[in-house]
Amino acid sequence: MTDGPQQVPQPRAVPAGARLTPYELVFGEAGFETRIFPSLVDEAEGNGDDPASRERFAFLTLAADALRGVIPTEAPREATEQHRALLYHSFNFWRFGRRLYLLEKPVARYLVEAAPGLDGWEMRLPHPSVYLQLPANLFWASISADVPPEPVDGFFVVQSRGTDPLGPPYHHFEVLMVLGIRRERAGFSIIPFDLEVGPGIADDWADAPGRDAGPDFASVLPGGEAAGLYSILTTGEALKLLARALWYIQAHPEDLVHEQPAERRTRDRPGTVALSRLAWCRVGFGGAASPGAPVDGPADSADSADSAGPADSADPARSADAADAADSAGSAGGDDSARGRAAGEGAGA
Repeated sequence: MTDGPQQVPQPRAVPAGARLTPYELVFGEAGFETRIFPSLVDEAEGNGDDPASRERFAFLTLAADALRGVIPTEAPREATEQHRALLYHSFNFWRFGRRLYLLEKPVARYLVEAAPGLDGWEMRLPHPSVYLQLPANLFWASISADVPPEPVDGFFVVQSRGTDPLGPPYHHFEVLMVLGIRRERAGFSIIPFDLEVGPGIADDWADAPGRDAGPDFASVLPGGEAAGLYSILTTGEALKLLARALWYIQAHPEDLVHEQPAERRTRDRPGTVALSRLAWCRVGFGGAASPGAPVDGPADSADSADSAGPADSADPARSADAADAADSAGSAGGDDSARGRAAGEGAGA
C-alpha cells in the first residue's frame, strides 16, 4: 500500500464511543439479521459445513442468493469476490455475537512505539469472530499505489480450525482491513488477507521489518509524522498491529471495559461521527470491566463461543447509507507471508 500526495486532514469531531461499523452500514438493514443470516446458519448446519471456513461458506447456496441482492447483476467478478468476503465476515460477526472492540489511542500508540514482544504467545481471538476498531484517523493506508490514502477504521477477523493430513491441526485467520469510512461517502474500501498459526508454522512476520526501508508504521503523509499519524504500507505491518492488539486484549483483561450501545438519536449533529448501536468493549489503560460484565478469554476454537446469534443487548443501527454501502466497497490484498503466505486479493498491500 502506498500513499499519494495528500495533506494531513483537518481535525474533526471524534466520538467518545465506538463508531458506526461497516457491518451496520451494509448488513444492519434489509432483513439480514432476522431472515437471511439465520437461513445461512440452517443451511450450513444441514450440510454439516463450518461457515467460519471461507472455503465452505462459498458453497452455501443462500450466500450466493444474498450476494445477488446487494450487488448489481453487471458487476465484474472482482466486485463479486469483494462482496463475498464482506458477506462472509459480516455473517460470522453476527453469528458469534457481534463482538466489537475499540482500541483507545494511548494503547494503539504503545503497541506501535513500544513494539511489545510476542515471544511465547500464540495468536488467538477472544471470540471466533471480532471487529477490532482503531482510533479514528490515526492509521492510514491505501488499497493501491494510484489511490490516495484513507484512514483505517479497523479489522474484521474470523478464526477457524484447519487440518493438514501431513501435520498437526492449526488455526486459520481470515482478516478484512476496512478503510475509508466517512459520513460523506456511501461505502468504504477493504483489503482481505489471511494467515495460519500453529505448530511448525513460521511466524517470521512478527519480528521481521515490515518495510524494505524505514521504520514500521512511519507516516508517509505530508506532515503526518509531526501530527503523530501512522501509515500501514504492507501486510506485515497490518499483521503486527493486529497481533499486538489481540495479545494486549488477552494479556490485560483488567483493561477491558464493557460498554452498552449508544442511545439512538433522531438525527446526528452536523460534523459529528455516527456512533455504533452495538454493545462494545473499550480497550484502554488501567480500565476495569463493568460490574457483572464477563471478561473475555481466548477462543480455542469456533465451538467455544455461543453461536446462537448476536448479543441481546445490541441494537442494530439504521443508516441512510446502508443501501449504497456494499456497492462502493473495493478491495486489494497482501503480498507478505505467514506459513509461506498471507493470501490477498487484488493489489499488493
